Amino acid sequence: MKEPRRGVLRVLFVAAEAVPWIKSGGLGDVMGALPRELFNLGHEVATVLPLFASVDRIEAGLELLATIHVRFLGNDFPTRIFAASYPRSECRALFIENQYYFERTGIYDDPLTGKPWPDDDERWFFFQIALLELVRQTDMQPDLIVCSDWHTALIPALLRIRHQENRALQQTRSVLSLHNLGYQGVLPAVSITKLGLPRELLFPLSPFEFYGQLNCLKAGISFADEVVTVSPTYAREICTVELGHGLDGVLRQHGERVRGILNGIDVEEWNPATDPLLEEPFSSSHLPRKAGNRPRLLREFGLDPGFGGPVLAMVTRLTGQKGMNILAGCLDRLLQRDLRLVILGSGEAQFEKFLSDVAAAHPERMAVRVGYSEALAHLIYAGSDFFLMPSRYEPCGLSQMYSMRYGTLPVVHATGGLKDTVIPFLEDTDRATGFAFEDYNAEALLEAVDTALSAWRNPRAMRRLQKNAMKQDFSWAHSAKLYEELFFQVCEHSRWGE
Repeated sequence: MKEPRRGVLRVLFVAAEAVPWIKSGGLGDVMGALPRELFNLGHEVATVLPLFASVDRIEAGLELLATIHVRFLGNDFPTRIFAASYPRSECRALFIENQYYFERTGIYDDPLTGKPWPDDDERWFFFQIALLELVRQTDMQPDLIVCSDWHTALIPALLRIRHQENRALQQTRSVLSLHNLGYQGVLPAVSITKLGLPRELLFPLSPFEFYGQLNCLKAGISFADEVVTVSPTYAREICTVELGHGLDGVLRQHGERVRGILNGIDVEEWNPATDPLLEEPFSSSHLPRKAGNRPRLLREFGLDPGFGGPVLAMVTRLTGQKGMNILAGCLDRLLQRDLRLVILGSGEAQFEKFLSDVAAAHPERMAVRVGYSEALAHLIYAGSDFFLMPSRYEPCGLSQMYSMRYGTLPVVHATGGLKDTVIPFLEDTDRATGFAFEDYNAEALLEAVDTALSAWRNPRAMRRLQKNAMKQDFSWAHSAKLYEELFFQVCEHSRWGE
């Protein structure tokens, strides 16, 4: 038995994306920051990623680390492993090469169809099996493998079923990190045989079975030593029927092993005082300078740069989960207020068209930019007054943290990480950092905006709210220490009694 210890942890993160190499969403930001922060705390840390076609091998400085052999679907794949360092760090990222599965445009979906690749089971099964072979055939011997979402969620099961007797892996613990329970990796039942596991494991109510199909996330929850998600409130919400996406029963069964830790943000990149993308940098000590970014923002969106009223903004995916339905239910009334609304984002075609049509009908009050621009996002956070996030559910959310960092007050639905990070004005006026509504409907959203507009008309209250928001600590350094403690606990006390 491995002796419990408090010292240097050997942690291997496994994920589909990590900035600066691969990014589709918030997972990429997390994997670009958390491993590096744990490394800074003195631990041995590496991140393992697929070598997608989008990774520029020369720019990334990839170096060949090893060649391993991966037995998969009856074939032996000689598989090259490349290594690179994180920016401004000696923490390493390792890339698993397979030109057939990963040398494609797009990370998760086929850009031509907008749908998952037909061989998604094989792609992600190969990646996970190759990861375990990388550990088995080298001297890594991690104390802990941290898996992210369904694409890597079968690793805990493979550890317990296929590698229980392997010396390099039998003492390795596993943590499953959930960033959005809505994506579970539900695959045809026959897919389980591609893992080298018998179809008989897919019996009703088994750790793998979900209405007659294979559910990768369910298996991960069932076999992992610990399950962690990206905010304390979301950890409770996913155990309910309303937000459990069919896995609430499984999560309640393992409830003592489910916890939430808030994501952090890169406070160097998102710093209004030093942001190179702003023409008018500012800080909480020089807050009036913030207003200097407003004319440029309005001009960028084709609105009157001399407008002196409040500017409401969104940087978001245009989907139902992000609250587009309830926004649609009150948008006409919202635009009757003395404000300007700017939106940057893309997503479902119906919402892209609806918002564009409304903006065309009210060109002096609202503007929409379909797509994404990092520079424009920074300008929006700096130049607007209020940031709207009416998400139906939000595991963590980063945009509200960015907006508070820039003194732009969030107006949010009180769910998940939004509830954990925003102190509502009506609950604590002295400590408040934004505005929130409890009921998920258009009327509640509009009422919250009206409350924000009332604060706008009181300059002293508005200034206090902005300063409260800007002094919040959402740094990864804080979150990394919570993860460190969790990882120590997992390594010291395995649920499997080892």
